[in-house]
Amino acid sequence: MKTKDFDKVKPYCYILTRKADGKKYLGVRWANIKFKRTPKEDFGIEYFTSHKTLKKTFKKNPKNFKFSLIATFSNSNEAREYEVKRNQKIIKDPNWINIQAFPAIINSFPTFKGKKHTEETKRKMSIASTGKKASKETLKKLSLLFSGKNNPNYGNKWTPKIKEKISKGIKKSFDSRETWNKGKSNVYTKKALKKMSKTQKQKWKNGEDTKMPPVFRGKDHHMFGKKHTAETRKKIAIGNTNKKFTKQIRNNMSIGQFKRSDKDVLTLKGKKYNIKNFCKELDVSTFIYNDRKKQGLSLKQIIKTAHYHGQTKFINFKNKIISVPEFLDKYNISHINWHRWSKKGFTYDQMLERRKFLNKNPSYFNRHK
Repeated sequence: MKTKDFDKVKPYCYILTRKADGKKYLGVRWANIKFKRTPKEDFGIEYFTSHKTLKKTFKKNPKNFKFSLIATFSNSNEAREYEVKRNQKIIKDPNWINIQAFPAIINSFPTFKGKKHTEETKRKMSIASTGKKASKETLKKLSLLFSGKNNPNYGNKWTPKIKEKISKGIKKSFDSRETWNKGKSNVYTKKALKKMSKTQKQKWKNGEDTKMPPVFRGKDHHMFGKKHTAETRKKIAIGNTNKKFTKQIRNNMSIGQFKRSDKDVLTLKGKKYNIKNFCKELDVSTFIYNDRKKQGLSLKQIIKTAHYHGQTKFINFKNKIISVPEFLDKYNISHINWHRWSKKGFTYDQMLERRKFLNKNPSYFNRHK
């Protein structure tokens, strides 16, 4: 419905007149609705027409122009229809510069539908847009323009079929595509790298990003069949120092140990464990397990002696594994002498000989207390 409610947020039509030559331009505007601006708050303040030649000069020198608001409408379709009717009458009038409105304004289909840009045109467009950065204000405006209900996909839900098509399209695009930063260095600024690092750390902390997409596994993985250099391994080791993982990630890493090799997998009562979980089951530290493993104890002996005098040491004496307390009790050697002789580097046989000598010569022991 055509009205003149210029103080209400509605689509509107206007006439802009250039004082220098008296040329007029009829225009329509409905984007002010998105920004909740009335025609009076919008035209000549935020919006300076869409005409290519008039826009810049009107914005720089508004005093060189006259403008008047003609009418407001209930919706954008009504405003467009009104503009089309007016344009049909004034299109051939030399006093009006609305020639650019045809045929686009009356076309029911987009004028570029079914056509394609040439490679040269694409290249020129690419060069023209390279290095251009939108201001923060422009980005905010674009965000408002396409956020929420203004977004063309607002409220849409993809069906499983469409999701599958999108997924296949993305995977297919990786077949012939090379990474944009391949062979390049110093691509990102220090600030950008810090942001990326912070985001990634947060993902790991929240338990996200623990699984890689199937497309990057096995032969599809970028590191398949390759090996890191010694320098790269060193950098990775430094980067992983003091890193803390979530329970879920630690559990995934634990399961991964079984798949890599059987050498670190221990079986207890029909169940498989890695070293850490095995020690947890026995309620002993991994230090005790590794220490007794070095001493030559078998898995059965480790299980049997798991809680024997806490962190008791075991020795190999005459091809038999025996605990230190048992050895001392059996051959009547005191703990003091054991520690003293161990520091001097005595063998077990030398300790026994020394003990026999002291038993035969008790007076020597008293003199050298």
